[in-house]
Amino acid sequence: MKGRNGYFQFYTKGNDTFIKLIPPVGEGRPPKIEEIVAFCVRHQIKSIKMVAVNEALKNLKDAPVDVHILDEAILPISESVDVKISSDRMSAICVFYPPSNEGRHTDKANVLDDIRRFGVKFGINEKVIDAFLADRHYCQECLIARGKPVVEGRDAVITYNFNTKPSYKPTENEDGSVDFHNLNIVSSVKKGDVLATLVPADFGENGSTVTGEKLLPRKVRNLHLLPGKNTKLSEDGLTLYADVNGHAILDLDGKVVVSDVLEIKGDIDTSTGDIKYEGSVVIAGNVKTGYRVEATGNIDIGGVVEGATVIAGGDVVLRRGIQGMNRANLRAGGNLMAKFIENARVVVEGNVESGSILNSEVIAKKEVCVRGRKGVLVGGSVRAGVIVEAQNVGSTMGSTTKISVGVDAETQDRIKNLRAEYKELQADEYRTKQLLDVMRAKLAQGNLPKEHILTLQKTTEHYEELTAKMDALDDEIYKLSEENKMDVINTRIRIRDRINPGVTIEIAGEYLNINDEYRYCQFVKKDGEIKRIPL
Repeated sequence: MKGRNGYFQFYTKGNDTFIKLIPPVGEGRPPKIEEIVAFCVRHQIKSIKMVAVNEALKNLKDAPVDVHILDEAILPISESVDVKISSDRMSAICVFYPPSNEGRHTDKANVLDDIRRFGVKFGINEKVIDAFLADRHYCQECLIARGKPVVEGRDAVITYNFNTKPSYKPTENEDGSVDFHNLNIVSSVKKGDVLATLVPADFGENGSTVTGEKLLPRKVRNLHLLPGKNTKLSEDGLTLYADVNGHAILDLDGKVVVSDVLEIKGDIDTSTGDIKYEGSVVIAGNVKTGYRVEATGNIDIGGVVEGATVIAGGDVVLRRGIQGMNRANLRAGGNLMAKFIENARVVVEGNVESGSILNSEVIAKKEVCVRGRKGVLVGGSVRAGVIVEAQNVGSTMGSTTKISVGVDAETQDRIKNLRAEYKELQADEYRTKQLLDVMRAKLAQGNLPKEHILTLQKTTEHYEELTAKMDALDDEIYKLSEENKMDVINTRIRIRDRINPGVTIEIAGEYLNINDEYRYCQFVKKDGEIKRIPL
């Protein structure tokens, strides 16, 4: 700024008190009535002739003006500094005021003490004080302190050099049949191959407000390479190697394992007993009723799973299917591929792909797809996080069939509660803003009673707190709504051919009973209800 702000100075003469109004120089601004009022409040100067001061300010031109304000002499006022801290506490502005005619000038030590009494403890720029003491200028805002912003960090990143999430999509033939046999489920590696590399996390740097509050960077995801069976970690922990030839997988604990695949040439029965293996298992025959197969990796079964238990940390491929007799229990940490699923309970963390599902309970965290020449889903219940897709659902015989997809109900409840809280704050903010406008208008006119100055300050602080809370709520509502919106947009039930009466569907908490036959359609949630739309 070219020039200097105007300022004011109190002085006494005999038993009277005056205020001298000094006009600005160049592009500076004149003194403000609000500054004079605040100065009087700080120094407990009461009953001054504020109307006369206000009139003098309006008529202030190029020469100083003296205004008689009290019929008594005030105590001497020393040179002082006022400090205002920003709402985010990342900066502080100071303004210096002159002493009265009998007051004392300040020094650097006193200024620093005064600034700290206002709560400023960090980032003080002492050059501002030095510049003022060298060339005193009053009623001029100066940036006296600046906080230190947080330096955000970076998540650790692991790059795997093998397929950790193989896609088990079957090939659909021209005649409509599905080939469940030609699947690439093995990630072959050789001794010495680099399995994974790590870029370590950057934890960032702490920041600080001018009031000395520590600001922490967001928590970053810190990862480590976890060597499993038949792997070797470099000394710096940043590279993981294969120690043998074999099949690389990522197990449920995040460990990389290289395993020779366990091959069973026949059935799982009395000749083998139960199977539990650290790695992947390939079974050429059937898994008989009452037996159990458990592997930390993938399980590939060439025959039929009867009333048995099959548990895999990775994916399960059933090249024929499950004839469960209401006793079969299958769990997979990845995906399931089966030619058919009958009278069984299936729980998977990924997707389910099958040619048919009959009278079974199937739960998938992501998708359930029933396709092939018939692609029948009849009886029992099927639940998926995002999509259920089938050729034909239900039957003309009236078998009870339920399909559920959708988002987490807890997320929806959280959004509802946050919106109610925001509405209450919004009403309070509106009332507070009206009150502030009235008091500020009176203050500008010099009509605000002195006893209301403190009320104005507290009301301003309350308004700032309200707006900060509303901003935080608005951010959280937006983030949750966007996540919720994406879930609802992607969530659907697809019918490739026919859905029969008697089927109950649920999408994100909304229910619909199917009373008529529909073909070549999909069901989605829109505007709070389930709607049927074309494929």
